[in-house]
Amino acid sequence: MQNPFTYGGIVGGDDFCNRTEEIRDLVQAGLNGEMLFLHGERR
Repeated sequence: MQNPFTYGGIVGGDDFCNRTEEIRDLVQAGLNGEMLFLHGERR
């Protein structure tokens, strides 16, 4: 079985799945000048 996770490179296109609502919310928060924190595991 091939590992579905990508490490050590730039994440793009097919590495994102069904996050359109979250991306829209993040963009809107940025445009509104809101303070925003993103947190995730390293890698």
